[in-house]
Amino acid sequence: MNQTMHPSHREIQHYQRIGKIAMILGGIWLGILALLLILTIVNFAGTASTDGLSPIFFTLLVSLGLSIPSLLYFLAGRAALKGKKWSRYALMVMGIFLLPGFPLGTAVGVYTLIFYFPDKAEGYFKN
Repeated sequence: MNQTMHPSHREIQHYQRIGKIAMILGGIWLGILALLLILTIVNFAGTASTDGLSPIFFTLLVSLGLSIPSLLYFLAGRAALKGKKWSRYALMVMGIFLLPGFPLGTAVGVYTLIFYFPDKAEGYFKN
């Protein structure tokens, strides 16, 4: 019989704290990308590129490419606060990707993995 262990009140606080951290970091990354795009448009508006890709187009491609994981991180953090099951797996993957980003990324990644990997977390993430 597969019986799911229920997390303690303290562990639930950690799950929710990780969700808030994900929302904050995802929001910061989206803000930085928007600022980068705005500054590039202001700096290079009206200039023509003869070398191929214009700086505005290149920055737009990079910003859009990086905004997808940032938005996913933000949404997964929000879903974690509501106990959505898919957010546990999304945040575990994001936690793994954060590990090389020493020191903040490593700390957040390790913190996420310590609390989201154990089977006990399934008791919170049921929806």
